[in-house]
Amino acid sequence: MEVTKEFNFELAHSLGFHHGQCSNLHGHSYRMFVTLKSNKLTNGMVLDFSDLKKIVNELIVDKYDHACAINKNSQYLFDKVLIKLLQKFNKKLVILDFYPTAEEMVRHFYNILSERFCNDILVKEVVLYETKSSFARFRNENI
Repeated sequence: MEVTKEFNFELAHSLGFHHGQCSNLHGHSYRMFVTLKSNKLTNGMVLDFSDLKKIVNELIVDKYDHACAINKNSQYLFDKVLIKLLQKFNKKLVILDFYPTAEEMVRHFYNILSERFCNDILVKEVVLYETKSSFARFRNENI
């Protein structure tokens, strides 16, 4: 049995390595779908949707919503200055050890959630829409 819940958050980032528009600081209205799988139902449920909401909000949405995500290892001066500026003015910042592309972010979110769920409930898939028509998917093909 599988269940899926949708989550929404706003996040800014810059991709200094990019040779197009995405090298600029910009934001997205992300839509994320988290799918859990279990062969064992508790009270007829894989997991209560309100419990799933609480967990995902705590681990991901609350941290990333209305923040700016930047790669701490970026070699681009803009990214280095932006980190210092956001810290100086106490603005919401998520410092990562990778560039915050849709592909890397969805893998990161999958890993965060997979650490939380284990045993009877597993994370089957996380899908992250960066725009209305563009998304990345990370799926555990073994479950």
